[in-house]
Amino acid sequence: MTGNPSEAGVQPRGRRVAKAVEPTGRNLGRPASQRARKTDDLDLLIGRRLRQRRILLAISQEELARRIGLSFQQLQKYEVGENRISAARLFKLSEILAVPISWFFSPAMGRRLTGMLEDDTGSE
Repeated sequence: MTGNPSEAGVQPRGRRVAKAVEPTGRNLGRPASQRARKTDDLDLLIGRRLRQRRILLAISQEELARRIGLSFQQLQKYEVGENRISAARLFKLSEILAVPISWFFSPAMGRRLTGMLEDDTGSE
């Protein structure tokens, strides 16, 4: 062994070795396909319906967020479709807003059902 520190596996002071970044926190152990979920048109529809019902009942974002244990900023992200709403949270929101869960999907379900019926009849 020589007196050269790099030969002994020791890095000279002041030099840093870049390490590969591993997923942490909630992403730990998740495949890449599940780490960066994007919202879609259905998330936007649900958010719009949420906002529509909240306004109809004259409930502020702050009040509704408090009742479901969120920040108003998170509720705002739901309303603009930036973040997805979990099934459990959607259930809680439907109870507070006094609508069935299906109410959030109503316009989309109508379009999808129409599309499925057209596919079944062979029309294109």
